[in-house]
Amino acid sequence: MVTKQFLEEHPEESPLQLRGGVAGNESISTFLNWPISRVRFSLERLKMIEEDRIDREAIDSLPTERAARNFITSVKEFDIPKERQK
Repeated sequence: MVTKQFLEEHPEESPLQLRGGVAGNESISTFLNWPISRVRFSLERLKMIEEDRIDREAIDSLPTERAARNFITSVKEFDIPKERQK
């Protein structure tokens, strides 16, 4: 997440003190004025994309944050391979 990287590179911009130089969910949530659950869900999606477990195009085609969360839940619950996610 760009915000996480930004806060770690510019800790003086963080609204909260970074623990060990790492921007956690609370710091990101406060900085973006997002609910902490939204930050957690976003970071989970990004991690799954980085791990090549989720098709980025499939996620990007979803119209809402809620649709993306439901998609991730289904992929995890039914172990849907990346090739079948679109």
